[in-house]
Parts: sequence; C-alpha cells; structure tokens
Amino acid sequence: MKPKLAVPGDYMKRLHWIDELRGFAILLVVAGHLIGGLDVDHPIRTAIYLFHMPLLFIISGSLAKDGCCSDIKQFFTYLLKIVIGIYVPYLFWGFCFWAGQYFIYMGDENITLSDLFRLPYDNSGWIPGWFLLALFGIRIIELIMDNLFRNSRAGYIRLIIWLIFLLVVNLFDMNIPILSFAFESGVYYEIGRIIGDRGYEVKIRTGSGFLALLGTGAVHCCIPSEYQFLTGTVIGVLISLILIKYFRAKEDRDRSGYMETLGKYSMIPYTLHAYFTIPIKLLLLHMGICNLGVYVILGMASCIVFCLLVIKLIERYSVLSLFFYPAKILNWT
Repeated sequence: MKPKLAVPGDYMKRLHWIDELRGFAILLVVAGHLIGGLDVDHPIRTAIYLFHMPLLFIISGSLAKDGCCSDIKQFFTYLLKIVIGIYVPYLFWGFCFWAGQYFIYMGDENITLSDLFRLPYDNSGWIPGWFLLALFGIRIIELIMDNLFRNSRAGYIRLIIWLIFLLVVNLFDMNIPILSFAFESGVYYEIGRIIGDRGYEVKIRTGSGFLALLGTGAVHCCIPSEYQFLTGTVIGVLISLILIKYFRAKEDRDRSGYMETLGKYSMIPYTLHAYFTIPIKLLLLHMGICNLGVYVILGMASCIVFCLLVIKLIERYSVLSLFFYPAKILNWT
C-alpha cells in the first residue's frame, strides 16, 4: 500500500484561533495589494501596512520549534527542511510569476531576464514573494543562533541580536535583499517565538494597548523619517499583540469558517493571490472601470473562492500539496 502524503494539520495538534488569525492576516495581504494596485497612498492601505506583515512574522515565530541539534547530521536535517519547505516554494512560484509577466509583457523594460537570475536572493521578479525570502533568511539565522545560545535567556539574546540587525539594515545601505528583508523582520519572528514559548499569554490590557498605540503613533508623526522604523516596529508589534489577545479570547468558539481554512493552508492564498489581482485589474481597466471598491470586492472574492477550491483539491488529492508544501514529502507515514 502506498503511504499517504501528509497535509497541513495531519501531524500536529492545531490551534484553531491561530489559523483564523493567520487567515485574517492573509486577507489583509490580499486587500493591501488590491488597494495598492490602484492607489498606493490610500489611507486604508497605509493602515494595513502598519501591521499585517509584522503579524504574519509573529505568527510564524510563535509556531516555530527549537532548532537545537545534538549533532551535525541533525543540523543539516533541519537545514534541509527549511530549504525544501520555504526556499523551494519561493523559487518555484517566483519563477512562475516571473515567466507569466515576462512572456505576457515581453519587451517591458521593467521585466527582464536578469530578474530571473537574481531570483535566488532578490525578489524583484516576484515582488509579493519577499515574505518567503525573508522567512527563509530568518529561519537560517535562527537555526544558527539556536545552536549557539542554549541557556534559559537564549530568547532574549536572540531578540537583542535581531534588534541590532534592525538598526544595521536601517542605518546603513544593504544591497542584498534576502539579508535586508530578514534583518528588518527577524525581530517580529523572535517576539513571536517568545510569545509561543509562553503559551500565547499576552499581558497587555486592551485599553493600555490602544493608549500606547496612540502615543507611539504621535511620536511616529513627529520624529525624522530616517528614525520612523523604530516607532513603526513598535506600532506593528502593539497591533499584533492586541489582535493575538482578541483572537485567543475566542479560542473556545467553534470554528470552520473560510478564514480558518485559508490560515491553515496559508501558503496557497499567499502564492496564488497575485494571479487574480493583476488580471482583474487589467480587465476592469480595459472596460473603463476604475472604481476601487469594485476592484477590491472582485479581487477578494475571486481569490478566496479559487483558493478554497484549490484547498478542496489538495484535501482530496494530497499529492498536490507538494506544489505548496514540498517538505511534506519528508513526512510519509
């Protein structure tokens, strides 16, 4: 008998509220890209971009496992899982996205063959793919730090290192995208790890959180732009903590909605959403329709429906999950 290929959720106890929160964050990613397709300065898009990616990195970190290894073989086993689980999907879907743009818009100077050659370290050929590229870099660095720092305060040591990386990437020029993305976002991932290690106990009062958010926002508007990354980081963390507390408070509620499903299979909407947002935009523009509301509603609806259909196919034919979760091939049972 052939072994069954594992799909997300088959091999571990899932936290349903985390799936729902991650689904919410993914929908914010889609909405942000849709709104930005017509109006990059829209206030709703600006608000979304304050926290949606920090939230995704914090969630990813909260679900991370300790990478401490007993020997070099185990280290390279962990490394292989990271490469296959994150980097391979990034390269595959990045190539697909680049190829679609290159052959459809052939001759466009903004889409070149050099973008393909830079794809292993630069997401310019697949702009939405920067999250996976950053996550890959973060996971590699975290694996190394897990095996360098093994005491009870290792989490705080890693957090301090990520804060130093954040300062370095914002105060000095760094022209290596995979490193700059990782250095900018690693602090969120590490905060997520600390939260996950503490059982998602977020000790922040909602009222106090909003007051801190307003205060930080006021400071953010007053300080020079070159230092706004500091207050921007605090804002992203505060909003994420408030959302974590809110969704966790509903953990006993029955869930089976589309947000939980999209969160459980988050790689699918993340990699596929741009394949719908761009064609719908071109179609509406061709028809002379420039209404932002129509574009966002159609884009969100088409993305959600198609991704749910893909998920149904994966649940029925689990081998299809390899296109999104190639590391599952290591979990044959």
